[in-house]
Amino acid sequence: MAWERHFNRLRRIYRDQQEQARLAQVELARAAAGHSAAQGYTKTSAEILQQTRRRQERKSQLYLRRLHVAKLYSQQHPSAARAVEELGVPGMSSDDSDHESGEGTARYAIVSKDWRSGEVTELLRLLDALHLRLRYGNGWNATSGAWPHLRLVSYKSSTRAAVKGLPKNFYARKFLVSLTQEAFDELHLIEQILPVGIPDGLRVRRFPVL
Repeated sequence: MAWERHFNRLRRIYRDQQEQARLAQVELARAAAGHSAAQGYTKTSAEILQQTRRRQERKSQLYLRRLHVAKLYSQQHPSAARAVEELGVPGMSSDDSDHESGEGTARYAIVSKDWRSGEVTELLRLLDALHLRLRYGNGWNATSGAWPHLRLVSYKSSTRAAVKGLPKNFYARKFLVSLTQEAFDELHLIEQILPVGIPDGLRVRRFPVL
């Protein structure tokens, strides 16, 4: 039901906020222990918190952009918007930057979510490509707005727990079979699948990863 989906999204947002606060505390503890030092420099607590906020802001913007595009293409892919909503902000991949100071060229390495199925990731990449097509079109004449930050595929994997309560096809099979029975039960996955396959008419040539 609609109210249940809305409640679940609010619960995921709350969990993500709690996780963000926890990670910030972990970063602070690491800094205090000297593990964040680079070339003799240790980040201050304020710098660590600012870096965490920036990362979460990029993740939230990525979610909103993908949801916006999914709604624009709702006729071509009726379930895309709901898929993004089900994932919520916690279901988006975060990224690490070597450029948090704001100087030089930004490089963002995607921290992949190994629990997420390949077809879901493919849908999200499609939404990124469609966003670029909307922004630049065939003539590459940009509309107003900032260029989305360039996200590069990396071998980094997220250590965050999988988002719970998603349709079964949102989870990678390899991830599911790796779970203990207890962990599988706690995942509360939904057996009914939500179609996320890409219609042929929506397939676009590859663009840089956003």
